[in-house]
Amino acid sequence: MVSSVPIIDLVRTGVGMGAYMHGKGWSHDRPCRLAERFGAKAFPKGNLSTDDLRRFLDIGRLPIASIRWAFRDVKTARDRLLFWKRFGWHPTLLPGYDESGFIVHHTLIRKEYNWEAKHSPFAEFERGFTGRAVMIGR
Repeated sequence: MVSSVPIIDLVRTGVGMGAYMHGKGWSHDRPCRLAERFGAKAFPKGNLSTDDLRRFLDIGRLPIASIRWAFRDVKTARDRLLFWKRFGWHPTLLPGYDESGFIVHHTLIRKEYNWEAKHSPFAEFERGFTGRAVMIGR
């Protein structure tokens, strides 16, 4: 089961199967295969709203939401030319929410954007959300 596997083992396995590549990031389909390798079901979803994400959380799914890193809503010239045009997502785990926003785990090489259990108000989250997610569940 995924919950009993150390995160470093998940990352190493994901890298080994090509789910993550430095400079490109995580693919959408391979994290699904990675989760399945460790006994969880996973599937990609698109055209999602924040209400959809809350509904998935309510039925026991764990979204890995596609966002612009650190929820930035403005793309730099470099982002427009190089990164977001080609890849367009950065994964962030949503373990839950409260009445005003999501609880997010966001990892990035830059320490100031490495957040565990950060509260992201719905409006902030929505500005950086791409509408796509990988759903992990039963």
